[in-house]
Amino acid sequence: NQTSAEDAADHYRVDLQAGQATTVAVPPLKQGAIQVELLAATRAIVATSLRTPANTKAVIPDFVPETAGTHYLRATGDLGVASSLLLPPAAPSPP
Repeated sequence: NQTSAEDAADHYRVDLQAGQATTVAVPPLKQGAIQVELLAATRAIVATSLRTPANTKAVIPDFVPETAGTHYLRATGDLGVASSLLLPPAAPSPP
């Protein structure tokens, strides 16, 4: 019985605002590699994480969506690596 990479991925839905920078960080809760992709509503990949050696987490820094709406995060990693999603709250919109 084989498991595909898609089966092993964690998926998250996020609503982003057009023109508002968003940083996504996924620190592993134990040793291992983590990769994160940010997908548009169409499921097209619009950003891929960087791995930062200082704190071994996957980061998508300062992504600025062109349009507002639903986006998806897909996190994959080494077998057995648990992770936690960090998505800072959106800043209030100006009046």
